[in-house]
Amino acid sequence: MKVVGEIGANNIKVTVFGRTRGIEEFTLLLGNEEVLSKEKSFFEVLAVKGLETAVISAISLILPFGPEKAKNPELMKEKIIGELEELSDVYPSYIPFAVKFLKKLLKENKKIPVSLYFDTSFFQKLPPEELYYALPKSSSKKSKLKKLGYHGIYHSYAAEQSGRNKKVISVVLDKKTTVCGIENNLPVTVSLGSTPLEGIMSLTSCGDLDPGAVFYIMKKTGYSIYKMDELLKKESGFFGVTDYRVQVKDLAEMYGNDEKVKLAFDIYRNQILKYLGGSLAVLSGVDTIVFSGVEVNSLEGMVYELLKQINFLGIHLKESPWEKDKAFSEISLPDSKVKVFINHKKTTEIVNEKMKAK
Repeated sequence: MKVVGEIGANNIKVTVFGRTRGIEEFTLLLGNEEVLSKEKSFFEVLAVKGLETAVISAISLILPFGPEKAKNPELMKEKIIGELEELSDVYPSYIPFAVKFLKKLLKENKKIPVSLYFDTSFFQKLPPEELYYALPKSSSKKSKLKKLGYHGIYHSYAAEQSGRNKKVISVVLDKKTTVCGIENNLPVTVSLGSTPLEGIMSLTSCGDLDPGAVFYIMKKTGYSIYKMDELLKKESGFFGVTDYRVQVKDLAEMYGNDEKVKLAFDIYRNQILKYLGGSLAVLSGVDTIVFSGVEVNSLEGMVYELLKQINFLGIHLKESPWEKDKAFSEISLPDSKVKVFINHKKTTEIVNEKMKAK
């Protein structure tokens, strides 16, 4: 039996896979107090939840951010935890909790191998022109500001499934949407950079924005830098445009019946199109487009419209709704010049597959 954990800002989503066929058995969410409990070890907490810990053969943990030179996977050791801790100033919402948990788990666990997978590791070989911003060297060096990327596990999987020597555009429709251009299994461009604000809008964050607009809003409203940060990260995006505090899949069901929801999705689709076009230009063409992420099914209609808008590339699609019984299914027709796939696997399933391959 194998356990894959996704480390969030103050919780861990644990998925358990069976011992034989690697099929997901169940998922549970552990909060901050449970995970960092002084009274119970991580394994005792799992046992309370009904997991037979004696049969756990391996643990893999997925982290959204990682050290600059971290590989996938990294064996959990003091050195890599120390390198992760150095990122606390850059990612204060994620790193402190992750470091506390990893240190605790390292003390408690002496037998079961623990592997760490970082969503940023795939982007270590981004070209310099994509990696850096047009800012003064002095400020960039002091702040260590450069692109780190996001959704590396999804994007690298899309590239692997598409085959070597291919030009791939990978689109992840998740809590945060990202678009990545990949050539020969190496990333060449990615929509999300150093903070959650760059790139495409999310449920709560604004996405690309004129920097001058921030100063203008602060001047007009008197907002502090902290209030402005909260507004851009937690009160914008779909929430900001619609004023509805519901999930993307619920908003998708309202599309066509509500003008605010329509506007939000039109902005969202337009932003994705721009990054698709940008990736296409940087790659000088495309062989394969792959859509992944937790929202890929609920946004099938939007994916269809997106692809129709770029059908000048020679994309010919199967009729929607598309089949969902395959983990990696092609939705383009045999005569399509560009192959298009839907990846239904979650990051936990991808990591479990990699664990079996080791």
